[in-house]
Amino acid sequence: MTMTAAAFWELLGRAAERPTERERTEFVVTELGRLPRASAVDFHRHLVAARVDTPGLRAAARVVLGRRLGDDAYWDFQPWLLSLGRTAVERALADPDSLADVPRVQALAGGWAVADQPAWPSLARAVLEVCGLDCECFPAPDDGPEPPLPRLAALFDTPIRPVRKETDAEVVTVVW
Repeated sequence: MTMTAAAFWELLGRAAERPTERERTEFVVTELGRLPRASAVDFHRHLVAARVDTPGLRAAARVVLGRRLGDDAYWDFQPWLLSLGRTAVERALADPDSLADVPRVQALAGGWAVADQPAWPSLARAVLEVCGLDCECFPAPDDGPEPPLPRLAALFDTPIRPVRKETDAEVVTVVW
């Protein structure tokens, strides 16, 4: 039995209904534990394929998280973004500013308690453990420039201004 993309998104959606990160992760682990290992590995493959590491969604994370965007914060934000559902993710991949229309993102605009932060850091590690895998094996990020996101920035009252990003060879200005 293989896990289809539709089943992957449906399982993430059911997990997202749980109120805490711990409960979401436990739900996914329990559900995957009921399936043949091959289906759990398929879930992991879908998780890898669905990674949303694009410049536009990195810019969106920067706005939502209030510019506190180290590597860990961004990696933790990505599984949470997937929990918004397939439709929201596909729209956000095409237009990251469309996240301003998502009710769960709008709810964050006034701030959030630690338990409600837009992060799901335990998902990938828990899935690996269920599958018996060692490596997350996520594709390299797209390091292109971050686009402006005027609607999302307005929702979070974040000024749109250039962000300086250092690379090994030079300092590059990334405008969003």
